[in-house]
Amino acid sequence: MRSSLRWRIKKCPKCGEYTLKDICPTCKVKTKSPQPPRFSPKEEFSQYRIAYKLKYKVCRSRDLESVKI
Repeated sequence: MRSSLRWRIKKCPKCGEYTLKDICPTCKVKTKSPQPPRFSPKEEFSQYRIAYKLKYKVCRSRDLESVKI
């Protein structure tokens, strides 16, 4: 039961309150999942994300040497 609650907990983007409801009881704003989306190196748009990072020098190119664009 404990692990299932982890995926149901939500956070209000406005006030930062955690709840299990879809609407924040304090400020009546739609809540969102506090966990970041899952990352996969084989994701559909990874080539664009990596190209963007290289173009705008967000990360060092040597960090991405093993990744094909």
